[in-house]
Amino acid sequence: MQFSVVTKSALENIAFRLDPEYYQPNYLHLYKKLLLKNHVALKDISTVTDGIHEAPRFDSESPINLISAKAPKENYFDLSSSGKISVEHDKKNPRTRLQINDVILSSTGTIGNCAVADESIMPANCDRDVGIIRIKNKRYKPRFISTFLLSKYGKFQSIRESTGNVQLHLFIYKIKEIIIPDFSENFQSSIENICSEANKAIICSAEMYYQAEHMLLSELGLLNWKPKHRLSFVKKYSDTDIAGRIDAEYFQPMYEEILNRSTGKVKTYKANEIFSFRRGDFIDTKYYCQQKTKRAYLRIKELSNNGTINSSEVIYLNDSFDGSPSNTLKENDIVMAIIGDTIGKSNLILKEFVGSYFSNNTGRFRLRPEAKDSYDAFYLETLFHSIYIQSQIERAKAQTGQPKISDKEVQNILIPCLPLNKQRQIGENIKKAIENKNQSKYLLDIAKRGVEMAIEKDEAIAERWIKAEVKKLGVEVAS
Repeated sequence: MQFSVVTKSALENIAFRLDPEYYQPNYLHLYKKLLLKNHVALKDISTVTDGIHEAPRFDSESPINLISAKAPKENYFDLSSSGKISVEHDKKNPRTRLQINDVILSSTGTIGNCAVADESIMPANCDRDVGIIRIKNKRYKPRFISTFLLSKYGKFQSIRESTGNVQLHLFIYKIKEIIIPDFSENFQSSIENICSEANKAIICSAEMYYQAEHMLLSELGLLNWKPKHRLSFVKKYSDTDIAGRIDAEYFQPMYEEILNRSTGKVKTYKANEIFSFRRGDFIDTKYYCQQKTKRAYLRIKELSNNGTINSSEVIYLNDSFDGSPSNTLKENDIVMAIIGDTIGKSNLILKEFVGSYFSNNTGRFRLRPEAKDSYDAFYLETLFHSIYIQSQIERAKAQTGQPKISDKEVQNILIPCLPLNKQRQIGENIKKAIENKNQSKYLLDIAKRGVEMAIEKDEAIAERWIKAEVKKLGVEVAS
């Protein structure tokens, strides 16, 4: 059993909190270590505000990205689930319009994710579920601040100060009170340079994904094609009888148009001809483990549309779980969300997650032995994210309490089989994209651990460790 003894004066003078979770031993330990270093509060070096309070006015044709709590990750932004707001709505909210080097902190739901605004997400505005930290003291580097906030010494403060029953929220006045170590400008610059190098790798990764998608859509006759949603069209009763559907959305002409554009160009097969499909299993939370083990449990939350699984969100299973190895994932399987608002999100399984289990809200596609020589796994990764597959899923999903897709509909998804040399060209771009993304992750992990080491030991020791780790990766980082 763990417990903390806290004096009444501490309750009155420091936190004004009575909940025992606030005083758990780990928090007190981290806080005590942090206080041993020279430090400042965010309110002393920056202005802090939140985003637009009113409902966003979305406009898919607008250039203005809307940054919500789902966008900042671990020192990078994932805009795959973000929308765009109208130019007029952006103009009406100049206070919340992002500037280069703003530090964005998620403050609702998943608390404490953080990234720095740069040219790649601009122009952008944000909603009320993030905090905008705008540094006014130029001695403090934005990527050092974001890296600290992502470290265990920053993350515990964000989580500790959050309140709420159904959904946690970190209020602006609490963000202002977060304390930051007052490290030298040289050390901060070292962290800044590593994060900048990681950002270059992310940009390179995105370019590789773009090239792969461009090549795929060109082969399928869908390059530069845009869907047209029609308000009215005519279908025969026999069509509804064959489909077993009478909802108008299912018969939108754009769905047929997408498939017809590649008809005659590319041979297609139904998913059940080339894949075996299996739904995942529900695993009780009592088997969850925060420490990394050999068995991960992949849920919808960890799947992404940007090529790699969100490993920072993954949970693991403890030794008491006794699941069948036959229900685990193999290399080159594809896992896809089949229930929920993010239905269709999918990821290729690489070595890191071989042997993992997958949730009952997801399904596994595994190439049949007879199809393995006809398909490149990384080509399939690109294909599953493309409009060709996603439009079929969007069409087939049933709108009940929450969106879902039946096994029958999954089995009927059409899979185009490009010439193998074309598949491999697409696949090589995806491999390079994943390599760059992994390199970025390693660099960001080094930066985060370096900050923690500087708090636990000193800057000089942390600096030497950082240089040694970066050298192992074979990456040139500005000094």
